[in-house]
Amino acid sequence: MFCAAPELVFLQMANVLDEERLQFLGFELCGRYGIVGGKSRLCDQICTSDIISLFLDDCAGVHGSKKAARVVRSVLGGAASPMEAALAVCLVSPREVGGFGLPEPKLNHPLPVRGSTRKLWGTNYITPDLLWESAKLAIEYDSDEEHAAEKRITHDSVRRIVLEELGYRVLSVTNGMFSDPIQLERIAGVVASVLGLNLPEAVDEEWVREVSFQKRIRDLAMHPERLLG
Repeated sequence: MFCAAPELVFLQMANVLDEERLQFLGFELCGRYGIVGGKSRLCDQICTSDIISLFLDDCAGVHGSKKAARVVRSVLGGAASPMEAALAVCLVSPREVGGFGLPEPKLNHPLPVRGSTRKLWGTNYITPDLLWESAKLAIEYDSDEEHAAEKRITHDSVRRIVLEELGYRVLSVTNGMFSDPIQLERIAGVVASVLGLNLPEAVDEEWVREVSFQKRIRDLAMHPERLLG
Protein backbone atom coordinates (compact mmCIF):
# COMPACT_ATOMS: atom_id res chain seq x y z
CA MET A 1 0.00 0.00 0.00
CA PHE A 2 1.39 3.40 -0.99
CA CYS A 3 0.48 6.70 0.64
CA ALA A 4 1.95 10.20 0.41
CA ALA A 5 4.17 11.49 3.22
CA PRO A 6 2.61 14.36 5.21
CA GLU A 7 5.08 16.89 3.81
CA LEU A 8 4.20 15.86 0.25
CA VAL A 9 0.48 16.12 1.05
CA PHE A 10 1.08 19.68 2.28
CA LEU A 11 2.84 20.60 -0.95
CA GLN A 12 0.19 18.97 -3.14
CA MET A 13 -2.67 20.68 -1.29
CA ALA A 14 -1.00 24.07 -1.69
CA ASN A 15 -2.31 23.88 -5.26
CA VAL A 16 -5.87 23.20 -4.08
CA LEU A 17 -6.50 25.07 -0.81
CA ASP A 18 -6.47 28.77 0.03
CA GLU A 19 -3.87 29.88 2.57
CA GLU A 20 -6.21 29.71 5.59
CA ARG A 21 -7.22 26.12 4.84
CA LEU A 22 -3.65 25.14 4.02
CA GLN A 23 -2.48 26.56 7.35
CA PHE A 24 -5.17 24.60 9.15
CA LEU A 25 -4.14 21.43 7.30
CA GLY A 26 -0.60 22.09 8.52
CA PHE A 27 -1.82 22.30 12.12
CA GLU A 28 -3.53 18.92 11.66
CA LEU A 29 -0.52 17.26 10.03
CA CYS A 30 1.78 18.61 12.76
CA GLY A 31 -0.70 18.17 15.60
CA ARG A 32 -1.72 15.45 17.99
CA TYR A 33 -5.19 14.94 16.57
CA GLY A 34 -6.82 13.44 13.52
CA ILE A 35 -10.32 13.49 12.06
CA VAL A 36 -12.19 10.18 12.18
CA GLY A 37 -15.81 10.05 11.09
CA GLY A 38 -15.98 13.83 11.13
CA LYS A 39 -14.81 14.05 14.75
CA SER A 40 -11.48 14.94 16.32
CA ARG A 41 -9.48 12.13 17.95
CA LEU A 42 -6.14 12.23 19.74
CA CYS A 43 -3.30 10.53 17.88
CA ASP A 44 0.48 10.54 17.62
CA GLN A 45 2.14 13.50 15.93
CA ILE A 46 3.18 12.42 12.41
CA CYS A 47 5.06 15.47 11.17
CA THR A 48 6.57 18.83 12.15
CA SER A 49 6.77 22.19 10.42
CA ASP A 50 10.57 21.80 10.31
CA ILE A 51 10.25 18.53 8.37
CA ILE A 52 7.85 20.19 5.92
CA SER A 53 10.17 23.20 5.53
CA LEU A 54 13.19 21.00 4.80
CA PHE A 55 11.17 19.05 2.24
CA LEU A 56 10.03 22.26 0.56
CA ASP A 57 13.64 23.46 0.36
CA ASP A 58 14.34 20.40 -1.79
CA CYS A 59 11.28 21.13 -3.92
CA ALA A 60 12.14 24.70 -4.88
CA GLY A 61 10.61 25.43 -8.26
CA VAL A 62 7.85 22.85 -7.93
CA HIS A 63 4.39 24.31 -8.52
CA GLY A 64 2.92 25.39 -5.17
CA SER A 65 6.22 25.27 -3.26
CA LYS A 66 6.45 29.04 -2.72
CA LYS A 67 2.93 29.22 -1.31
CA ALA A 68 3.53 26.15 0.86
CA ALA A 69 6.83 27.57 2.17
CA ARG A 70 5.13 30.85 3.04
CA VAL A 71 2.24 29.21 4.88
CA VAL A 72 4.23 26.59 6.79
CA ARG A 73 6.05 29.38 8.65
CA SER A 74 2.75 30.05 10.46
CA VAL A 75 2.08 26.40 11.39
CA LEU A 76 2.52 25.48 15.05
CA GLY A 77 2.92 21.84 16.06
CA GLY A 78 1.36 19.98 18.96
CA ALA A 79 -2.30 21.06 18.87
CA ALA A 80 -4.54 18.43 20.48
CA SER A 81 -7.80 19.52 18.83
CA PRO A 82 -9.05 21.68 15.95
CA MET A 83 -10.37 24.28 18.40
CA GLU A 84 -6.97 24.61 20.09
CA ALA A 85 -5.47 25.13 16.64
CA ALA A 86 -8.12 27.73 15.77
CA LEU A 87 -7.54 29.68 18.98
CA ALA A 88 -3.80 29.73 18.34
CA VAL A 89 -4.35 30.88 14.74
CA CYS A 90 -6.57 33.76 15.86
CA LEU A 91 -4.14 34.90 18.54
CA VAL A 92 -0.92 34.83 16.50
CA SER A 93 -1.99 35.66 12.94
CA PRO A 94 -0.97 39.14 11.74
CA ARG A 95 -3.37 41.99 12.42
CA GLU A 96 -3.59 42.82 8.72
CA VAL A 97 -5.39 39.51 8.05
CA GLY A 98 -7.62 39.68 11.16
CA GLY A 99 -5.53 38.07 13.92
CA PHE A 100 -4.14 39.69 17.05
CA GLY A 101 -0.48 39.45 16.09
CA LEU A 102 0.66 37.99 19.43
CA PRO A 103 3.89 36.01 19.93
CA GLU A 104 3.60 32.29 19.21
CA PRO A 105 2.81 29.99 22.16
CA LYS A 106 3.94 26.40 22.52
CA LEU A 107 1.08 23.93 22.13
CA ASN A 108 0.85 21.06 24.62
CA HIS A 109 4.46 21.55 25.64
CA PRO A 110 5.40 19.26 28.59
CA LEU A 111 6.26 20.94 31.87
CA PRO A 112 7.93 18.86 34.60
CA VAL A 113 5.89 18.31 37.76
CA ARG A 114 7.76 17.47 40.95
CA GLY A 115 7.39 17.22 44.72
CA SER A 116 4.00 17.57 46.35
CA THR A 117 2.51 18.88 43.11
CA ARG A 118 3.59 15.62 41.46
CA LYS A 119 1.51 13.72 44.03
CA LEU A 120 -1.52 15.88 43.25
CA TRP A 121 -1.20 15.45 39.47
CA GLY A 122 -0.04 11.83 39.41
CA THR A 123 2.41 12.05 36.48
CA ASN A 124 5.78 13.66 35.82
CA TYR A 125 4.56 16.16 33.21
CA ILE A 126 1.65 18.46 32.48
CA THR A 127 0.92 19.88 29.02
CA PRO A 128 -0.97 23.20 28.91
CA ASP A 129 -2.99 23.76 25.74
CA LEU A 130 -1.22 27.05 24.94
CA LEU A 131 1.89 28.12 26.79
CA TRP A 132 4.06 31.24 26.87
CA GLU A 133 6.71 29.74 29.09
CA SER A 134 8.93 32.77 29.65
CA ALA A 135 5.91 34.85 30.75
CA LYS A 136 4.55 32.02 32.95
CA LEU A 137 1.20 32.17 31.16
CA ALA A 138 -1.00 29.27 30.06
CA ILE A 139 -4.37 29.01 28.31
CA GLU A 140 -6.63 26.02 28.82
CA TYR A 141 -9.36 25.53 26.21
CA ASP A 142 -12.55 24.15 27.73
CA SER A 143 -14.68 22.45 25.09
CA ASP A 144 -18.33 22.14 26.14
CA GLU A 145 -18.65 18.72 24.51
CA GLU A 146 -15.52 17.20 26.00
CA HIS A 147 -15.92 18.73 29.43
CA ALA A 148 -19.53 17.89 30.18
CA ALA A 149 -18.78 14.91 32.40
CA GLU A 150 -18.17 15.58 36.07
CA LYS A 151 -14.97 13.51 35.99
CA ARG A 152 -13.57 15.67 33.19
CA ILE A 153 -14.49 18.89 35.00
CA THR A 154 -12.62 17.67 38.08
CA HIS A 155 -9.62 16.69 35.96
CA ASP A 156 -9.43 20.15 34.38
CA SER A 157 -9.79 21.87 37.76
CA VAL A 158 -6.81 19.89 39.03
CA ARG A 159 -4.87 20.85 35.87
CA ARG A 160 -5.39 24.53 36.66
CA ILE A 161 -4.39 24.04 40.29
CA VAL A 162 -1.20 22.23 39.28
CA LEU A 163 -0.26 24.92 36.75
CA GLU A 164 -0.87 27.63 39.33
CA GLU A 165 1.25 25.71 41.84
CA LEU A 166 4.02 25.75 39.23
CA GLY A 167 3.75 29.53 39.14
CA TYR A 168 1.72 29.94 35.94
CA ARG A 169 -1.17 32.26 35.41
CA VAL A 170 -3.96 30.24 33.79
CA LEU A 171 -6.65 31.64 31.49
CA SER A 172 -9.63 29.41 30.70
CA VAL A 173 -11.32 29.87 27.32
CA THR A 174 -14.72 28.30 26.60
CA ASN A 175 -16.53 27.79 23.30
CA GLY A 176 -18.81 30.70 24.18
CA MET A 177 -15.89 33.03 24.86
CA PHE A 178 -14.16 32.00 21.64
CA SER A 179 -17.37 32.62 19.67
CA ASP A 180 -17.79 36.14 21.10
CA PRO A 181 -15.49 38.64 19.32
CA ILE A 182 -15.58 41.05 22.26
CA GLN A 183 -14.60 38.40 24.80
CA LEU A 184 -11.91 37.01 22.50
CA GLU A 185 -10.43 40.47 22.12
CA ARG A 186 -10.40 40.81 25.93
CA ILE A 187 -8.56 37.49 26.20
CA ALA A 188 -6.02 38.63 23.62
CA GLY A 189 -5.65 41.87 25.58
CA VAL A 190 -4.89 39.98 28.78
CA VAL A 191 -2.32 37.84 26.99
CA ALA A 192 -0.72 40.93 25.48
CA SER A 193 -0.62 42.65 28.88
CA VAL A 194 1.05 39.68 30.58
CA LEU A 195 3.57 39.54 27.73
CA GLY A 196 4.30 43.24 28.22
CA LEU A 197 2.72 44.28 24.92
CA ASN A 198 0.14 46.85 23.92
CA LEU A 199 -2.79 45.54 21.88
CA PRO A 200 -4.37 48.36 19.86
CA GLU A 201 -8.16 48.40 19.81
CA ALA A 202 -9.61 47.34 16.48
CA VAL A 203 -12.07 49.86 14.99
CA ASP A 204 -14.18 50.21 11.86
CA GLU A 205 -12.84 48.17 8.93
CA GLU A 206 -10.18 46.50 11.08
CA TRP A 207 -12.88 45.27 13.49
CA VAL A 208 -14.98 43.89 10.63
CA ARG A 209 -11.93 42.12 9.18
CA GLU A 210 -11.06 40.69 12.61
CA VAL A 211 -14.56 39.33 13.25
CA SER A 212 -14.79 37.85 9.74
CA PHE A 213 -11.39 36.15 10.06
CA GLN A 214 -12.24 34.68 13.47
CA LYS A 215 -15.52 33.29 12.14
CA ARG A 216 -13.82 31.61 9.18
CA ILE A 217 -11.20 30.02 11.43
CA ARG A 218 -13.82 28.83 13.95
CA ASP A 219 -15.87 27.33 11.13
CA LEU A 220 -12.83 25.36 9.96
CA ALA A 221 -12.35 24.04 13.50
CA MET A 222 -16.01 23.22 14.07
CA HIS A 223 -16.31 21.38 10.74
CA PRO A 224 -12.86 19.86 10.16
CA GLU A 225 -14.35 17.26 7.84
CA ARG A 226 -14.97 20.08 5.33
CA LEU A 227 -11.32 21.15 5.27
CA LEU A 228 -10.58 19.45 1.97
CA GLY A 229 -13.91 20.41 0.43
